Amino acid sequence: LRRLGDYPGALEEAFTALDLSQTHGDRRGVAKALARLSYLYSHLGDYKQAEMYGLKAYNELEAIKGEDAFYAFSIPNSLAMAYLREVDFLRKKNNKSDLAIVLNNLGTVLLEFDQLEEAERNVTEALALNVETNHRYGELNCLFTLGEIEEKKKKYEGAIVYFNQSLGKAEAQH
Repeated sequence: LRRLGDYPGALEEAFTALDLSQTHGDRRGVAKALARLSYLYSHLGDYKQAEMYGLKAYNELEAIKGEDAFYAFSIPNSLAMAYLREVDFLRKKNNKSDLAIVLNNLGTVLLEFDQLEEAERNVTEALALNVETNHRYGELNCLFTLGEIEEKKKKYEGAIVYFNQSLGKAEAQH
């Protein structure tokens, strides 16, 4: 239905698949339906719904992790796609505070794909936007995410620096 341009029909089918999967206790089916809903909403430009369903799909994936390698890629991929589309949308609107949140979220998803350079680039941009808009909580999150990226790169000294900066800002905020 999506390929025919019938997004309302495709959404209805995805919700039906979600209901059936939930009724039958099919966790993989639930994860797949949630990822499909995220994908459809991102194509419709409803990025909040896309993010919500993507996160739900990701949480379901975490619950069944290891059972199916396909879902280990497809669900975070769906979430990354929703974030990428939202980044483009927020850049056009020049909404710096929301853009910073989405860039940090995108960096977190890219971290899971081991796309560390791109993750770092997105999170560093988010950090700069949070500093510019004086959003302290966003700064904390970005510093922590940068620490996680450094940790995954096995650059533990850099990770400690970011984690300490995050902790220092959190203490100063209180």
